[in-house]
Amino acid sequence: MKLEIDQTVEKLKQVWKDCGTSKEEQDLFWSHCKPIYSPIALQEMKKEIASAALRRERGLKIAKLIQERQDFIKKLIEFEEAAKDPGRLTGSSIRLLEEEKFRKSALPNLKKMENVIRKQLNEYEEVSERPYYVKDRPYQEILDEEVKDRLSNSSVLVFFAKK
Repeated sequence: MKLEIDQTVEKLKQVWKDCGTSKEEQDLFWSHCKPIYSPIALQEMKKEIASAALRRERGLKIAKLIQERQDFIKKLIEFEEAAKDPGRLTGSSIRLLEEEKFRKSALPNLKKMENVIRKQLNEYEEVSERPYYVKDRPYQEILDEEVKDRLSNSSVLVFFAKK
């Protein structure tokens, strides 16, 4: 039984990591799961693995959206760096038109991505009865802070380039 419980503990830790379960939630679970080497604790761990696996599946979509947003922000930063190069003005006018099109669409596209993420976060929270965590913080808080910082800055591109 000890080996099975040890393996179950490791599996649970991995599933928690994959679905972003906060340290506080993990600690709360362990505080109610004593003694750890008992059939009841094993049963509780297996139930938590099933529950966390469902959260993980729902969370994978959110994680993908977050990554897409981060990639887009990286593209914004690269764009801003390239826009500082005066040599680009001597190139093709088509490239300048593409730059202008990107510049005009960047903020609306970013806001659209953030709205989709917020919707998914709300659905996740309704179903899971807990927020979606990234690095032991609800991602909604992280996103709100980033948006607030961006809103207090005059240029989205300048804001992200400073980070």
